[in-house]
Amino acid sequence: MFQATPVAVTPSQPSKPADYVYLVAVSDVVLCMQDATGRQTRMTLQAGRSFNWPGRPPFDLVVDQPSQLRVFFQGQRIDYPPEAASLRLQATVTPP
Repeated sequence: MFQATPVAVTPSQPSKPADYVYLVAVSDVVLCMQDATGRQTRMTLQAGRSFNWPGRPPFDLVVDQPSQLRVFFQGQRIDYPPEAASLRLQATVTPP
């Protein structure tokens, strides 16, 4: 599922740690995530449900219906470009 070159996204105003990604489904979506260690998860996230996925950045994300998933990373909502087959969520260093 991670064959396409991901579009890299870095939060512009991070306010939270980079050790997890928070997802909220608008409608049922199938997604696959991978962190920097190669750990993967594939799941169906049902409409109205959320999921907090811990790991080490960067995170790669592939979704069957990107417009139906809200992605939050480092406390910021990340827009999933409609033309992107996958995203790479790269951490921004937050000040101490």
